[in-house]
Order: sequence, then C-alpha cells, then structure tokens
Amino acid sequence: MIERAAALARYPGASPRSVATLLINAQKAGLVDTRSIETAASLVGRERQWLAIRPYLSNLTAAQMALFLERTMERLETPGSCDHCPGTMYIVTLSPWVEIRARIPEPDVVVTRATRLFEQRPDLAIWQYEEALRLAVALRSSDENEAYRQRTTLLKILAADDSSAFSEKAIAYLRGPARARWSGFQSAMAAKFNLVKDQHLKEFITGFWEFSLTHLQARSPPETLQQAALACKRIAQISDPSLRSQFTWTRNGPQVGLVDCSTPRPSGPIR
Repeated sequence: MIERAAALARYPGASPRSVATLLINAQKAGLVDTRSIETAASLVGRERQWLAIRPYLSNLTAAQMALFLERTMERLETPGSCDHCPGTMYIVTLSPWVEIRARIPEPDVVVTRATRLFEQRPDLAIWQYEEALRLAVALRSSDENEAYRQRTTLLKILAADDSSAFSEKAIAYLRGPARARWSGFQSAMAAKFNLVKDQHLKEFITGFWEFSLTHLQARSPPETLQQAALACKRIAQISDPSLRSQFTWTRNGPQVGLVDCSTPRPSGPIR
C-alpha cells in the first residue's frame, strides 16, 4: 500500500485524500516507514484535501513526527519542490499543526525556521510561504496573547519586506491564519502597491481593505483617500484589460475589494 500511495502522490492530479487513505490503511496494518512519512509530507500544500492526513499524523511516534516535520520543512525551503501545489487558496484552520505541538520536543526550533523562511527567502511559491506561516503560528504557543504577538510580528515582517517575493508573501499571509491588525498597517501596505503583481492586486486590496476604499466621500479620512489614490494609480498600470476590469466600480454591483477612483483626493503629496 505504501508503494501505491507513493506512486499515486507523484501524479500532479492525484487526490491527496486518496493518498492519505492508502497511508492510513497501511498504518493500521502496522506499516509505517520512511517512505510513507515522506509521502505524507509530500501532500502538504496540495489543496485543502491534504488535511485528510490528520489521522495518520496523530498515530506517529515522536521520532516519526520529527521526520515528518523535517521532510515538510525541506519541501518548504526548496524552490520548485511542487509546481502543482496551489496551497489552500483560502483561510483554513491551523490543524493539524496545533494538534502535534505537544508531541514534538522543540517546537520553537520549527517556529524559528519557518519564520526565517518567511522573512528571508525571496525565491519560493505562495503555498510554501503560506504553510510556513501556519507552522510559525500553530507551533508558537497555545496562549492567546502570545499567539496574537506572533501574528503581529509576522505582519510587521511583511510590512518591512521589499523583496521581489513581497507579492507572493502578502497573498500567503492573507490566505493563512496569521492575519492580525496593528495601527498603521493599511498605510504600510499602501506603500507596497508597486510590489504587488497584477494577478494578485485584487486579492491584496480585498484582504487588507475589504470595503474601506469602495464607498468614499470628499470628507473621508485623508489617509483613506491617500491610500485610494495610490490604489487607483496602481490599477491604472495593469496592462491586461481583463484583470483591470475586475476593479470596475459600480454602485449596484459586487463591491468588496473595489476602489472608488471618482472621489476627489486631498491636495498635496501622497505619503
């Protein structure tokens, strides 16, 4: 069964749930080896279905879990390790990482490694940053205050990022569970519009502003009008008409993530 699972996992279109079922059945028969653990790790990032591996993980020994985490981190740290991994594409829970925190001897070592990946690596895919953020939050602490501090730290790391991977990191942040709010975050993100790729811009604006740039008036807060001005300038630079049309503003249409570019902006430089 392990060989079947490993062979199936190599196909880009394979169902992670089907692979997980084979591994779980093999485990029930007493069959767990390095190959099965590496196959389980290869499912991370393969859409939300990879979470079907949770029963398998819950029955690993401490040594086996350590190997699973090591192989997972190696995949996250390797550019191009999975060209067909889209990530979850939307927010999911921190499981199964929260469930295994108490079962590994040094979770903070993994947290530091995952945080460093997010902060320093400019050459990875969205799914790799996304899963690194989950590890950095889930394994940090079960204390709510400490978890909030960790989320705030990760947002500040993102706000300070000027690398070529800012766009991918921002989308990973918005799709992951690390989202937090701190004073000035919207101004910080507005300063990054030129680093956001065309195909990510709608999700970026939706995630950080939702409706707040949609319904504007001349008496709206100056900082909001300034952020909208920067957004409008960036939207105008989109070369693909189909992508630019996503931002067409109509009063009666869906408006989340849209920007009202018709409201007069305050005079003076935009900061």
